[in-house]
Amino acid sequence: MSRNQINQAQEAQRLAEFNAPTGKLPDEADSHLATLFQKLEADQLDYLDQAGKRIIELSSALLGVLFAVIAFGENFPPAYLQSTLAKGLVSVVLVCYLLAIMTAVYGVQPRDYKHYRHNLTEMQRELNKVADFKARWARTSGLIFVLGSAGLALLVGVLVW
Repeated sequence: MSRNQINQAQEAQRLAEFNAPTGKLPDEADSHLATLFQKLEADQLDYLDQAGKRIIELSSALLGVLFAVIAFGENFPPAYLQSTLAKGLVSVVLVCYLLAIMTAVYGVQPRDYKHYRHNLTEMQRELNKVADFKARWARTSGLIFVLGSAGLALLVGVLVW
């Protein structure tokens, strides 16, 4: 491409990005913002997968903390876990972390998707379904993880006082 063709292509792109509500051409900050959102959109599936994997890692680590709390002492269950509240909290935390792991695994697990080779509209619709699915399960596992962590914090508070 000649330099003139490149300049024309860049100008055409700027005109295509014309901001109709404000009636102005995009400046450098506007172009940077548009580029940032394009990158976020392109990397969205990777971010969701990473979030799910991180929830799995954290839930597994905190399950280890929970089991360490349960395992201290000569007798099982230890004397400090004799109260009904402490036993209930241990059960709730255990269930929450296991559910968080299962929902996160379900969200990041590879699956088959329809691939529309010649229909961009359906391809975009399928991509949106994939992103919505991953986002829904990442949010669900994150919420369950937070509930389990709150329960663990409450358990530690009950054991300390």
